[in-house]
Order: sequence, then structure tokens, then C-alpha cells
Amino acid sequence: MTIKYCYDKVQKKYGHSVERAANDSFLHKTAGGGTCVGGFSSIFSPLCCAVAKNISLEFSAATARDISVTKITGRGIIKGLNDLLYIKADGASPQEIVLDAGFYATGALLAAEIKDKLDNNEAFVDGGLTPFTVTFNTAASTFTIAPAAHAIQYLDINVRKPVRRFSTAGCVIGFNENTTLSASITGDPVYDVGTSAAILTKTGATTLTELVVEDIAMDEDQAISISTSDSAITMKSVIDYVKLDHT
Repeated sequence: MTIKYCYDKVQKKYGHSVERAANDSFLHKTAGGGTCVGGFSSIFSPLCCAVAKNISLEFSAATARDISVTKITGRGIIKGLNDLLYIKADGASPQEIVLDAGFYATGALLAAEIKDKLDNNEAFVDGGLTPFTVTFNTAASTFTIAPAAHAIQYLDINVRKPVRRFSTAGCVIGFNENTTLSASITGDPVYDVGTSAAILTKTGATTLTELVVEDIAMDEDQAISISTSDSAITMKSVIDYVKLDHT
């Protein structure tokens, strides 16, 4: 029997894997910008493995301004992939904590997201565990979670669940195995969170356009940050990039 692949056909509701791979090899484009009065900053994260091919900046006037284009490392949370934590309080069932998808540029931002989800968990509210304290220690590169009362435990696997049993967000914040019940729990160091590498830096620039043509590789935990100083102008940014994930 011969199996023929027809490029214009689909398998169920999804495109053929060959077609998806071909589409992902295309050059994608994202545009942004705004007024620079008071300063301007934006962050682009593809939340996948990708390579930025071109970064262009266009300014409305030749007014002097400082420009910074930086590759930053934070944490990318992807729905259904690495967004789940199981936290257990003494005498209570493990609670499913689902983080919002998105890119968190710093440990503090991710800590705030975890705190928000813990503080809004109904069982933790009823049990008197809220408000939680969730911190990222920049010197030690560790996340610490503490309830207002009682002891808590991080669970790497919730054996009571038939599906979605694993704390997929655990390794994101340095929790790689079950902890003991304690007044606070601290993960292993995650040293790369909050690091950065300069791509373009200019002081007092008056040019109307800036262009970066070097390849900039990124994974789901990395992003490109564009910022300018206070200047009475507007800026438009365009980033061309290629996705490397074909799933």
C-alpha cells in the first residue's frame, strides 16, 4: 500500500506535521513601540525556541535619547506544559496551583504570580494560610514560600490525580523533589533568572533608525527587552524571528 501525503489536506483538525514544520520555518514578525515621553520599554518573548534575525527601531525625530536592546533570561510559563504546582498544608489535601501563562522577566515577578494564586486558593483561605509570603532571594537565587500559619509541603507528584499529576512548574522555581511539612519551603538555586546580555547600547543617539542584524537565539525562558530614555518622540520596533520548535 502506498501512502501519499497531500500538502493541502489536514489530519483531523490539525495540519500535517510536515506542513506545521514548514510553517514554523517561515519568518515571523512582531511590531511594537510607543511614545518615549517618560521613557519607553517593551519585552518580546516567543515562549519557544526561536532565533531573532532582525531588530529594527524607527524614531519620529532626531531628538537625543539613550537606547538599550538586551537579551534577558527569566521564566516562561506555558499553559499545560510547566504551569502547575501542588502545595499541601498539614491536615489538608494537596491543592492544584495553576500559574498564568506568560514571560516573567524577574524572580520577583514570578514570586508575585505564585503568591497571587496561593492567596486566592479557596482551601488555603478557609484554612487560614493566607496571605502567603513568596520571595525570590537574588543573592541565593532561590524561591521561598511561606503561609501565614500552619505548615506546608511541596509535592513533586500528586498521587491522587489520574492526570496532570506532576508539579510541572516545580523545576521552574527550583523545587525538584518533595519537601517535608514546614513553616516555609525553599527550592534549589535557579542561577540564570534575572541575567542579561547587552545587544545594542547607545547614549545620546539622534539617528532615526537603528538596526540589529545578528542572530539572537532564545528559548522559552528568554526574551528581548527594548528600552529608551525619556524623550519627546515616538518609536516603532519590529522584530523578525524564526521558530525552531516544530511540535
